[in-house]
Amino acid sequence: LIILSSSFFNIHTFYTADLKQISQSDSQIQSKSPYLPANTLVDFLRISDNKNSLVRTIYSKKDFIQSWTDTLEIVNSPIIGLVPASAHIFDAITSKITEEITILLDIESAQSTLLIGSDLAKLNSYKLPFGYSLYLKDNLKASSKSYFERALNSIALIMKDRNQELPLKINVMGNGLDKLINDKINLPKKF
Repeated sequence: LIILSSSFFNIHTFYTADLKQISQSDSQIQSKSPYLPANTLVDFLRISDNKNSLVRTIYSKKDFIQSWTDTLEIVNSPIIGLVPASAHIFDAITSKITEEITILLDIESAQSTLLIGSDLAKLNSYKLPFGYSLYLKDNLKASSKSYFERALNSIALIMKDRNQELPLKINVMGNGLDKLINDKINLPKKF
């Protein structure tokens, strides 16, 4: 099982009633893919809550996934699967947190991925075009402050577009987290 960075995946959730069919050829599903249809792999997860039936779609580039499976075959390792860690971590968080909206920020070197949704239901991902490497300077405290201010501003804009309020806390993960905080520099209050 290979757990890959969330930057290699895009996530969008649909109401089942809005889809003609649950397949990669559905026009609604294709419209949310950031990749060309011929180079897209889509994984579907059906979710039902008390009110709705939903389909979580996870998009990835076909040639990227194929390169991983080819490499594993070359080194003679059995392939169980390639998955994004962030969606599973998001589900674990929402099973414990009772807020209406949950946000998970996955910080990486060149970009950050934002997951916004609720308990095992409507989950969508957004790419923020900056990561921790853009902010690393000699002064870690200033670097951390700058990154998290920009992240919070970006999150606030996305939430405004979605006509939703920011939750009390924004969850943070990723290898960039260790680059932006240490035992003397804590996460800002909102995170």
